[in-house]
Order: sequence, then structure tokens, then C-alpha cells
Amino acid sequence: LKDDVVPAMHQQDALSLARNKGGAWFLSDLSFALSYRLKHSHTRATPPPESVIRAVLSSEAVKKAIAMEKGGGGEAKAERLVREMAAQMSQPTIKLMGWLLAKVNRRLFSKILVDEGGLARLRELPSDSPVVLLPTHKSYLDFLLVSWVLFVFDVKMPHIAAGDNFLNVALVASMFRWSGAFFIPRSVAG
Repeated sequence: LKDDVVPAMHQQDALSLARNKGGAWFLSDLSFALSYRLKHSHTRATPPPESVIRAVLSSEAVKKAIAMEKGGGGEAKAERLVREMAAQMSQPTIKLMGWLLAKVNRRLFSKILVDEGGLARLRELPSDSPVVLLPTHKSYLDFLLVSWVLFVFDVKMPHIAAGDNFLNVALVASMFRWSGAFFIPRSVAG
């Protein structure tokens, strides 16, 4: 394709940006992560976890499924499943994950180039606009990199769909949940 058909992206290296925002080189990742402020944590697009749980449990489809549950106990089972799935963002955990991923990313990559125009378009969206990001999931790094890049560029943190198999690893499940992951079954039986 010709340059006039597809404009060149203005790219910035996320690793350099994180280091430069952090100050002294030996403390840069830590001071950068500690300076992060969780933005837009409870807008219409991302309401508090408890209100999401209540909305799901009061939906007609869930009520219908509860009514069809044999042997009773459907309400308790539904609430347990929804609570198990729910994300609960935590600013201290996001800061810790930002610091850990900065350290890991510096070991794995020499650069992480990011399209600043695309990020600018994300920032321009109204805060109550839902956004769906679709990483390719060629590896587990996809969703970690997307989240970390948004963290570095001070864009609203995403909620990430994670397989329920992560629930079997207690510390990882908690860290992911507090970083915005919600858990979905890999398969639905029955």
C-alpha cells in the first residue's frame, strides 16, 4: 500500500515512557507504578461490582434459569457463580501489577511500540462508553500487555475475560480479579 493511502502511525515506546515518567533509573518502575491513580472506576460503563452482581442476578434470563434448577438452591448457586466470576479492581493491586509487568517486560522486550493515535481515540471517548478490546490471545501475554500499555499511557483500565481455569491458582486468580479480570467457563456442560 502507498503511504498516502495508509497514514504512518506515530508510535511511542511504552517501556521508555514508563521509565521516563518514573524518575531516577533505579526507582523508575516503582515510582511510576506508585504514581498511578485508578481512573473512572465506577462510571455507567463500569459500575461497582456489587451493582453488576445484583443486575445479573435480577435479570429475567437468570431468574428463569434459577426457576428451572432442579432440587432448589438455584438462587444460592447463581449468586456463588456470579461472585466467582466478578472482577473487583483494586488500585494497590493494579500498581503492583504495573510494577511487576514493567520488570518482566524490560526482560522480555527491547521496545513495546504503541500507536499513540489509537490511544488518543480511546481517551476521547466519553467515560460512559463501553469499549471492547480484542487481543488475539496467541499467548497469555496478550491481555497482560494490553492492560500494561493502558496503565502506562494513563488510559482507563480494562476488564479482561479470563478462563475459569485460573481460579485453580489462588494467588494468580486474586491478582487477576483485583486487576480487572472476570472469569468465564472454558466450556459449559449440560
